[in-house]
Amino acid sequence: MRAALIAGAFAGLACSAHAQAPATAVTATSALARAERQALLTLYARTAGPEWTVRTGWGGPAGTECSWHGVRCDEQQHVVALELANNGLRGRLPPLQALSRLQVLRVSLNHLQGALPPLAGLRELRVLTAHNNLLTGAIPPLQALPRLERVIVANNELSGPLPPLRGLTQLRDFDASNNRLSGIVPRLDGLDSLRRLDLSFNRLHGVASPGSLPASVDLEGNLIRGQAVVARR
Repeated sequence: MRAALIAGAFAGLACSAHAQAPATAVTATSALARAERQALLTLYARTAGPEWTVRTGWGGPAGTECSWHGVRCDEQQHVVALELANNGLRGRLPPLQALSRLQVLRVSLNHLQGALPPLAGLRELRVLTAHNNLLTGAIPPLQALPRLERVIVANNELSGPLPPLRGLTQLRDFDASNNRLSGIVPRLDGLDSLRRLDLSFNRLHGVASPGSLPASVDLEGNLIRGQAVVARR
């Protein structure tokens, strides 16, 4: 089952490669804010940057950051996307709050360990994909991320309860399948944009409000008994 899920994730990566970051990729002509540059350098250092599959430009002089592999900036020279999927990252993701304009974080299909860092402060974040790593611990709180549209953290070792999702009115796609999540599926009232919810193959034992589930939901492989909805596609 896990091999099939991983194969599917690679297929999804191929499709997502066509999705462009919501920013204009620009060649840096002036330096980033010092805090943003330091956040990038810390990310590189803590995830075995010298061993990345592609590391073009990383660690270069001030003013080159927006040309580093996987870094996308807006016209004001703020980092808005980190596209580092399938790039040999190892270790733990450091806090990224200094990248306050970040909209896209893609770090899936790597060898990242430990917990996802706190995401509070990344109020512009729209896309988080961190599937197929070795991540542990709880999914961090998400309610302070009002623009969030897509969260894919499948195929890790994440545990604990699902974070509350109410208030994330732009959320369309949430996939935390094949982890070790426990507890119940929280109420999803008001998430009118949510089109897909995949929580299959976890340790969930109930659904707070079955009527609030989206049109496409997969709860297969959990401990849910006696409730009408397990899978609906």
